[in-house]
Parts: sequence; structure tokens; C-alpha cells
Amino acid sequence: LVCNKGKPEICLQDQTESCDIESCILQHETKHIEDIAAERIDVCDSREDGQLAQTPKARKVVLERSAIIVEQTCLRLLLRQSQGDCRRRVMERIKRVAKFDIGCVQGAETCVSPLLPFNPAELVNFCTW
Repeated sequence: LVCNKGKPEICLQDQTESCDIESCILQHETKHIEDIAAERIDVCDSREDGQLAQTPKARKVVLERSAIIVEQTCLRLLLRQSQGDCRRRVMERIKRVAKFDIGCVQGAETCVSPLLPFNPAELVNFCTW
């Protein structure tokens, strides 16, 4: 999520994911928006447009794991429908998200987005409002 006019917005950058994997990533990010709104967390406080939203460390692990469950569910359903190269790509994403989940279980410091690495300075190029 990135900040835009003081509010968090979904920015998938230029993922160019195929095989409908991007829809699962979108569900993950949408879950963040829903959870942040439900808990009334201001993740864009003192953040400029284009900067990454900042989740308080005390809530980061819980919020990430909630979104991970949504994405994993989507990916497992997608895997059932996938064949060939798409099946391989979905499996790779499942493994990447599982590795990310293990980091979140270990704590907020190791709970880093599965969308990383990327250069946050480049977000503005992908997120146009």
C-alpha cells in the first residue's frame, strides 16, 4: 500500500504477473485496506504521496497474517485450475508467500512484504492517481 492524499491505496507496481496471480495479490492488498479501515489505523500519518503506508509494529504481524490467509486461499484455488507453466508460477508464488508468513510468525522485524524487493522511490512511476 502507498499513501495518496493521506489515504492508503493499492499499488501493484508493474508486477506483470500472469496466470491470474495478480488477482490473488489484489485480494491480499484489499484485505489490508479493509482491516486498516476496520481498526481505524492511520497508516499514512506524516507520509507523503507515493510513500509506503506504515503499519504500527504492534499490529503489523496480525494484519499481514490476515492478508496472507486471503492470498493463500486464492492461490490454492487458482492452483486447482492451473496447468503447465501457470501451475509452476502459482506454486512459486505459494512458496514465496509461505516463506513470508514464516517471517511474520517470527515477528514484525522479519515480516517484510512478499512483493519486495523493489525500489520504493519508483512507486510513483507505477501508481498514478
